[in-house]
Amino acid sequence: MKNRLYLHLMANREKGFALPLAVLIGLILMVTGITMMMRVQGDQSKVIAQKARADALRSAEAGVARVQDLLNSVRFMATVDSNCTSGNCWERACSNPNDADTLKAKIAELRGLAKPSSDGEGNEWFQLEDIFQVYDRDGDGFITREEWPETDAVFDAIDINRDDKISPDEINDNRYYRVVGYNFTPSSDPNILGWGVLTLEGRSRKSAATDLTKTLPDIDSDDNAAPRNRVVVTIPILDSPTPPPPSGRPAFERNTVPALWISEGTADDGAKFQGDVVEDGAKFQGDVVGDVESPGCIINQDKIQQPTPAPNPPYEAQFVGVFFPDLPPIPTGIPNLGGLDSSQTFPRKNADGAIIDTPSTRTINSQSVQVYEYIVNNINLDDGEKITITAGERVVFYVKGNINGAIEHDCSGVTEPTVCKPGNLQIYADGSGSTAPQICLKGDQRLEAFIFAPDYSLGKKGTGTFIGAAWGKNWGEITDCDSNSGAVAVIQGVEWTDLIQDLKPQFPQLDKIANWCEEPIPDDGDTPTEPSKCVPTFPTPSPSPSP
Repeated sequence: MKNRLYLHLMANREKGFALPLAVLIGLILMVTGITMMMRVQGDQSKVIAQKARADALRSAEAGVARVQDLLNSVRFMATVDSNCTSGNCWERACSNPNDADTLKAKIAELRGLAKPSSDGEGNEWFQLEDIFQVYDRDGDGFITREEWPETDAVFDAIDINRDDKISPDEINDNRYYRVVGYNFTPSSDPNILGWGVLTLEGRSRKSAATDLTKTLPDIDSDDNAAPRNRVVVTIPILDSPTPPPPSGRPAFERNTVPALWISEGTADDGAKFQGDVVEDGAKFQGDVVGDVESPGCIINQDKIQQPTPAPNPPYEAQFVGVFFPDLPPIPTGIPNLGGLDSSQTFPRKNADGAIIDTPSTRTINSQSVQVYEYIVNNINLDDGEKITITAGERVVFYVKGNINGAIEHDCSGVTEPTVCKPGNLQIYADGSGSTAPQICLKGDQRLEAFIFAPDYSLGKKGTGTFIGAAWGKNWGEITDCDSNSGAVAVIQGVEWTDLIQDLKPQFPQLDKIANWCEEPIPDDGDTPTEPSKCVPTFPTPSPSPSP
């Protein structure tokens, strides 16, 4: 009996031990499973975050490639900043987005990339999908390497399918880029013009952004998996000579300088111009160039009057969007004439006809020549009065104020051995003596001259012939200084080699990226207190030497 009881007790003890053991094993398996699930979820979240970050970086790289492409098409824009409140920059550039795949359309896109954000921090966002619309040139729904050349690294990063073409799903509409800023720093190195530093951000979201005008760090608070990547690239900007024709810049390929170059407004007083015209309005017989800041940028071939025979290529209306060069510095030790308010002849002579002024020796076109140079406060002449330049002499006026009156420099009756050319008379005006500087040429005399007055309103009244060039702020906006309607206001005629200083504009060339790095997004937006560690330290440009 006792043995049976012992065996029964022993059997029941084993059953009580197995149940807790089974529960314990089940608990261990459950905890292990939960841990593995959490680890898998963590790994999945990490993969998603890494993919989003990679998408943001690819968006930034694609944006850099697009800006490089634009600057290579509009290279003079590489020498100005993206944003400014005055002067020349992308934000203030003349543009016409309706001219597809033209210079003005590309300028319009750069101007758009520099559009300030609504919250005051940097510039607005743009969809990466917009790039697809630009480079799918044949409209087949794919971008090939041939359609987006010289971007292999970016192309490979976006080409997820590895089929040597980019499809719309590889550039989806939830990826964005923006230009934080572009800054150009001139260099003292004679081998380059300067350095362009482009700061650009890429961004990737799970859902479409609702407001692309805001840029502060909290814009993605509704999407915690929306990374932003900031890259800073440094590009050497090289000097490049005017390319051989055809380059789209005939105004700077000829031996003669453009007949008209104005930085704003239009030549709209009814005159004609014999040359290539870039602005609407008056007619010219010569090349006419508009500055990048000009708001109109209207090309009108009707303002050109071709000479007979016409040049090859013929004069045409064109927009080349280059900047004025600097005025030549005023030499020291030359006569200051003050204001001219009566008829005079230059160089000045005594009663016996001998020249009493002392010329300067200058090197022009690799030759040492004698030039009579004068500082003039202003020229204000009554009807019947005029300033006369002796044929065959070289005269340069440095004008501070207004010019209102007749100037005569006539080479038409000059014979050898005397050499008389329109470039023998050069007028450089800086406007320092006038709040609203203007030059109004009057009379029926013949004027052959080169006039460079960047801040001046220009105009011509009377029947006199003007052969040469006039460069200034605008044409035909001076009250009571309208050109005769239909008459040729300026006939192109001054040669580049006759100028006292090389005034051909620089056509920059972008070199390969010299420095590329990622930079954290500042917590305080686009105006951090600490300087960027990605931007190299550039040497300070040396001042221009005095003549």
